[in-house]
Amino acid sequence: MFDIDICIPSFNRSDSLLQTLNSIMLTDERLNINLFVIDNASDVDYETAVKENFPRNYNVNLFVVRNRNNLGMSANIMRCFEQGQSEYLYIMSDDDLVLP
Repeated sequence: MFDIDICIPSFNRSDSLLQTLNSIMLTDERLNINLFVIDNASDVDYETAVKENFPRNYNVNLFVVRNRNNLGMSANIMRCFEQGQSEYLYIMSDDDLVLP
């Protein structure tokens, strides 16, 4: 089991999503993290964009979950609760930037 799940719902904003992902600087190697990107049936290939541009560092497991159809903003956010399996769930926007 992981300590925390971070979930980021997104739709057609891969550029800002990549900035958000790269702002998550994890320096505590004792923390295990699952990072979920919930793609709301974007026109952009999130799987490729995220896997090619997000550096594998520390102990982060990255998953891209694509909805078959666009569920709308609220339902896409609710999908985050379906993915989380850890004790803690942190939901971020695809344009949030994490600062040290």
